[in-house]
Amino acid sequence: MLRNNLKRAALGCLAAGILTGAFTGPAAAQNAFPAASPGEWSKVVAAARTEGKVIVYGGPTAQTGAQYKAAFEKQYPGMTLEYTRLFGQQLMVKLEHD
Repeated sequence: MLRNNLKRAALGCLAAGILTGAFTGPAAAQNAFPAASPGEWSKVVAAARTEGKVIVYGGPTAQTGAQYKAAFEKQYPGMTLEYTRLFGQQLMVKLEHD
């Protein structure tokens, strides 16, 4: 269970980093998250590829979610991004449940 939670957290960071870069430019993405070493980042990407998808919960509109999905899947061919629009209490319940 802990391993799955860590994997989800890593995948979430992967998606968040990519999405930040996709919409604000590479410099902002680099500053938004601490840099992982190339070896660590390779492990995160490999885990995501094994999983085949990254699930993102967020508050932006469905249109923004579609942009996130397109940017992510362009950057990482063969992987899909599932975006679910949730916020507030709904988001907290979902995160605690998953």
